[in-house]
Formats: sequence, C-alpha cells, structure tokens
Amino acid sequence: MVRSRLEVDGGEIFDGYIFRARTIFNLTRQLYARIVVQYDDFDEALSLEPLVTYQINPFTLFYVGSTNAFNRFETQDKFAQTSRQFFLKFQYLFQP
Repeated sequence: MVRSRLEVDGGEIFDGYIFRARTIFNLTRQLYARIVVQYDDFDEALSLEPLVTYQINPFTLFYVGSTNAFNRFETQDKFAQTSRQFFLKFQYLFQP
C-alpha cells in the first residue's frame, strides 16, 4: 500500500496500490499461453490479458489474445465488464 501525505497539515494526497501478476504456461514446445492480471486500487479496476502463442519455427509465430477491463462502480458491489478487445497477429520473416 502506498500513501502520500502533505507535510503541512497531514492531508492525504493518495492512498492505494497496483497489483500485477503474470503467469506463463508452456503446453508444448511450440505452444504456450500467458495471462496477465492487474488490479488497480486507485480506480478499482481489474484487467485480464490472455495470450496464446504458436511458434511454427523460430521465425514464424501466430498470436491470439484479448484484453478485458472490469470496473467496480459505486452503485454495484461487483465488477462489471467495461471493454473487451480481441486480436490476431501473424509474424513471418521474409528473407531475400
């Protein structure tokens, strides 16, 4: 937890923390998955970012992933999803 106070009157500038965890799973030699979870106490926001990578050879990769954002609003006691994006990426090395 991080807190910052004013020296003059002891008023609070900010109080909170950001927690981030990343886990990687090697399923096979060519296929692996990663998930990043982040909680922001300042905004009461949670984000999940899963990513699956398939490596055909050392120079050719295929990625599939998404980003998910959840916020806790004052009117609700639980998290509500506020945004989601999916993406695909293909990486190939062209050699002359």
